[in-house]
Amino acid sequence: MSAPALVRGYCTGSWGQVHRRECGGGGTALVLLHQTPWSSLQFEFVLGELGARRRAIALDTPGYGQSDAPPAAPEIADYAQNLRVVLDELGIARAVVGGHHTGALVAAAFAARHPHRCAGVLLDNAPFYTASERRERQARVHRSFAPCAEGTHFAERWRYLRRVMDPAASDRTVHEAVLRYYEASGEPEWGHAAAYRHDLAHDLERIACPTLVLASRADAIFASAARIMLAREDFSYVALDGGSAVVRERPAEWLGAVGDFLARL
Repeated sequence: MSAPALVRGYCTGSWGQVHRRECGGGGTALVLLHQTPWSSLQFEFVLGELGARRRAIALDTPGYGQSDAPPAAPEIADYAQNLRVVLDELGIARAVVGGHHTGALVAAAFAARHPHRCAGVLLDNAPFYTASERRERQARVHRSFAPCAEGTHFAERWRYLRRVMDPAASDRTVHEAVLRYYEASGEPEWGHAAAYRHDLAHDLERIACPTLVLASRADAIFASAARIMLAREDFSYVALDGGSAVVRERPAEWLGAVGDFLARL
């Protein structure tokens, strides 16, 4: 089955225009939400395959990629409300909603608040922090990579990502990660800040649809998946090799796990 053409477009969200990448049509839509500070480009290697079987949409979170930024630092619940507005604009009454890192928190928050609109949930390396971990992360002084003379900020951001990402990540993935940081139209760290303030436990209790928990063994928050499974033993669980860039570095493995889950819905 050949992959359908990729379509890009905009719709109106909570704070202005929201950019999307979309493939396919028919069936229950799958809506994907990226990690901070990426964009929908994170899913470029899997959208075609997903779109061959259903309508597959990847959104740019407000303030990232080509989406307009909110006027002030949002909470995860605010991002979830934006998702509701976008789905209304796109005429999608019910969907499978998934996300990676911050995007997974938004997907969970949406599913908890709008259970009748979720046919399934994909939590790809969702951060599930304890109260003390949230306080510790909020207290961190986040290093600024603001533009500076001679353009050395690009190299500094590159070196930083090489320290925190999966060592096996390709230079191309690191390159794209650097670009996505500087592409942000809002404050690049607002998404992380919202994630550090958010208690996933309250949302997990209220998710009422089939849910897949993906965990990447080389991801810094790999242990979060085990915590989620302790809280919700009814969720499905798959562990994959790789780190925070599995969907780009190992798309076939990611698609295998996600495809099996979607086929069961």
